[in-house]
Amino acid sequence: MDAKYVLTESMKATKDWADQILKDISEADSIARGQDQMNPIKWLVGHLCVSSRFIVTGLGREMQLPAGDVYSKMFEWGSVVADDPAVYPPLADVKEQFNRASDATMKVIGEMSEADLDKEREFAPGWKATTGQFLMFMGLHQAYHVGQMAAVRTKVLKRKGLQG
Repeated sequence: MDAKYVLTESMKATKDWADQILKDISEADSIARGQDQMNPIKWLVGHLCVSSRFIVTGLGREMQLPAGDVYSKMFEWGSVVADDPAVYPPLADVKEQFNRASDATMKVIGEMSEADLDKEREFAPGWKATTGQFLMFMGLHQAYHVGQMAAVRTKVLKRKGLQG
């Protein structure tokens, strides 16, 4: 088994978990934060869109999200969850973009060779890594946020988790 396969399968598993969490989430559910003011599911899915775009662009490809840079302003690292949930696009739109972003991520990884994983580059100012290290970190980053979605699902929405 090669490293590219492992990275791809772990990202597919994370996407599958997110899809399972989202299967019965309503628009109202998607903005629930609970008394602890957790990140709402809609924000987390939007953040996964932006992080998927970062993977794609980090690997040298282009990917746009809707409405120019609106998604980045709403969902990127360092953004603050809005007090007014009406500023966010509908959950169906965010899920559609998440599917699109995930497909783009899998496509660009699929086009890479195993040797590409060893190439070092700068992915952000001050962040040099091999492509494999970058993909491993970003995969873990996405899994972390899907875990946050699972926590909102169980703690705030009082629904069954992924494992029952």
